Amino acid sequence: MAEAITTVHTSVISVPRIFVNVVFIEYDPTAYFTGGRRATVSSIIATIREGFGDAVRSELLTRLCDSWSSITGQDRRRVTVSLDEVDASSRMEGGMILPSFGDEAIWARAHAHELAELGWRD
Repeated sequence: MAEAITTVHTSVISVPRIFVNVVFIEYDPTAYFTGGRRATVSSIIATIREGFGDAVRSELLTRLCDSWSSITGQDRRRVTVSLDEVDASSRMEGGMILPSFGDEAIWARAHAHELAELGWRD
């Protein structure tokens, strides 16, 4: 599942694989409610940088949901997926402040040494 999420994220939003963090948090089935009633829903919450258009966000949401459903067998109607968008200047990965949307190439050149040390290859 972590590999599938990473692959979806990197294919939809061009980021180094080393910057895709996946965390699984299990909750007690009696702790999740929808409409005031117990629900068996899986939730995917992804944090991305601000600036991606509707088409990119829609593709990411859809592909994450489809991947989860395909691997787990869970009906996609029982999966919630949300994107939390953050200002890139308020996010650090690998000791580097992330680039603003559209500045990725300039940022990658400026941080080529650090990225190489982290094992990133184009």
